[in-house]
Amino acid sequence: MSDLQEQQKKLEVKFLAEISVGHPYEASQLAISFVARKKKTLGLNGTSATVFHAAKLLTSNNAGADAGILLKWFIEDGAGDDYIFRMEDGDITASNYCDIQRLLDLLSSSKRDAAATVVEQIYGPVHVAIVKKNVRTSSLAKRLESLEKLMADLFEESKNWLSAYKSIVRLGDMPRLSKLLESWAEQGHASEKPLFYGRAVLQLLSEGHVVKANQLVSTAKNIVKEDDEASSKNAANLAVWHLSIILAELASLEPHPRVDKPKIFGIARQRYEQLLETIDPKLNQLLEKIGTVCYGVKPAQQSGPNPMALLQTMFGGAPEPQQSSSVSTKNQQPKLNRNDFIAMIKSMEGATMKK
Repeated sequence: MSDLQEQQKKLEVKFLAEISVGHPYEASQLAISFVARKKKTLGLNGTSATVFHAAKLLTSNNAGADAGILLKWFIEDGAGDDYIFRMEDGDITASNYCDIQRLLDLLSSSKRDAAATVVEQIYGPVHVAIVKKNVRTSSLAKRLESLEKLMADLFEESKNWLSAYKSIVRLGDMPRLSKLLESWAEQGHASEKPLFYGRAVLQLLSEGHVVKANQLVSTAKNIVKEDDEASSKNAANLAVWHLSIILAELASLEPHPRVDKPKIFGIARQRYEQLLETIDPKLNQLLEKIGTVCYGVKPAQQSGPNPMALLQTMFGGAPEPQQSSSVSTKNQQPKLNRNDFIAMIKSMEGATMKK
């Protein structure tokens, strides 16, 4: 038995004793304490291997959340000094380990529900670490892509829709995002489907993802049906979808001296903001961010909520529109469709050419 195996066996005996009496959290803390004390004996590679060995024991004993706590500690803080979560740029060899690969191996070999619980704990910390790392080689990039795909799968299987959304956007897979939104929308009312897609497009635009927004529009057009506008509620949700298409197409237009994008955006915003307020006021917050990010419109306020928080409302669907006794939501729907949008640009071109 190697020194590393001997040390891991010592930990395992105490570790499993805690788990056997229903103390998985205490077991995770025991592992943290053990690794911090024995890191010099274990060495860099052995320290990492021991952390993942303990995490595997936890996931195997239905303690995925506590495995996540252990891994979160290692990813964020490491065991001190140089004993940190390591992302190896080169190929993996017997002496060259990579914690991204070890994380992939752990998640792939664990039960899906346990793996999903682990990912919920570590998703944010892993991406903070990735941002800090300057990825230089294709080998690490491939491992990171494989990890993202696996995490997206786990989020989607566990119906953690918002996290799945973020993961799939990172992958840039808009056809998959469109299918995810369809599954997400099925948790609400049938009339809300256009709202789910429209909100997602607006969210992408608010983050400056113009290409991705238009790709989502393209793939979603076969899913969002517009043949049932009899319901005023459905008409209102379709209006959000129409607005998202208009703003995505406007943002993707090549710069043109005769097309005043901020002005067109302002007109669209003016015509839609009252309706958006009745559906969900957070939509107008997204609209303001889109104006700033895509069209250079100065925001009314310099601070605001995290844009990702705006998507949280999709879990419960949209609030019921507030309707006046004399004016229905359908009548409030703005008369600005894609044809109006194109006509507006042409009229601006013509007016400019006459000057």
